[in-house]
Amino acid sequence: MTLTAGTTYTASFQLAGSQRGDTNTVDAAFGSTTASYTLLSADPLTPFSLSFTPSATRSYDLSFTNQGGDNFGGFLDKVQVTAVPESQTWALLVAGLAALGGVARRRRFAASASHQAAIFSRQ
Repeated sequence: MTLTAGTTYTASFQLAGSQRGDTNTVDAAFGSTTASYTLLSADPLTPFSLSFTPSATRSYDLSFTNQGGDNFGGFLDKVQVTAVPESQTWALLVAGLAALGGVARRRRFAASASHQAAIFSRQ
């Protein structure tokens, strides 16, 4: 998959034991980030994640390898890669929501003031 330099990506997935009475170790690699997960046979599907920020825009791999060598490792499910929003993006979102709240408050105040003016003019 092609990833953009400087953007943080998170690979999330679920792993479970093989349900065959053994122990499995699964190696996961995402770009230059690696991790090993040891799973007991009865372990249920459990969420895990790896984060990676590429230094160059290019194609990167996400891989899972069973260390047992028998090609009957643990179970892998719900694999997805998402870009993590940058802090500047969150700041812009919060500022936009605050501005919308301010506009709504002004409109409500203006409507209330015109309603009160109409009441006083009738008296």
